[in-house]
Amino acid sequence: MTDIPYAAVIEACWRIAEMRGLDGLTPEAIAVEATVDAPRLRQLFPTRSHVLRALMHDVFANANLDAITGSSPRDNLFDLIMAHFDALQAHRAAVVKLYQDVVAVRHLDLMLRLRKPYWQQADGVLVAAGIATDDLLGFGKISLVALLGLWLLPVWISDESEDLSKTMAALDQGLQRLGDINSMVSGFTH
Repeated sequence: MTDIPYAAVIEACWRIAEMRGLDGLTPEAIAVEATVDAPRLRQLFPTRSHVLRALMHDVFANANLDAITGSSPRDNLFDLIMAHFDALQAHRAAVVKLYQDVVAVRHLDLMLRLRKPYWQQADGVLVAAGIATDDLLGFGKISLVALLGLWLLPVWISDESEDLSKTMAALDQGLQRLGDINSMVSGFTH
């Protein structure tokens, strides 16, 4: 598989997603766009969910994690989540098209297949922010942050400001709600 130019394939996937959406993300179309062998590409991406996982990984890999201020775990979480939305900006048209295709059409099978890698990414964001996930409440924290990201996606899609101020305000509000939940749960456990 090393002879397949992975970065070129990922960029081809983004271009196809922007032009043709989810239905266009076939191994044959990707192979033509990336000028690689279709059977070999099918080994790398046998299904659309594999392609979407790779695109999700690309966004997470390209998030600027240097944006973390380090002043508090909550601030780190804010900075990390915004870094991921900033990384999405490069592929905004493709993400909007995929969102419309996957969520609006309710491709439940794809959403279920993407749940695990997405939750793993949410776990990684929490850990990078300095928030433990290996404790009794870890799964709950991961789930809440994952759901926060899903709640923010339509806000980001509608946010046409250059500085993503609408997205930042919604994220701040969401983190405040998570803080309220944390306080409530801490009250029960102490």
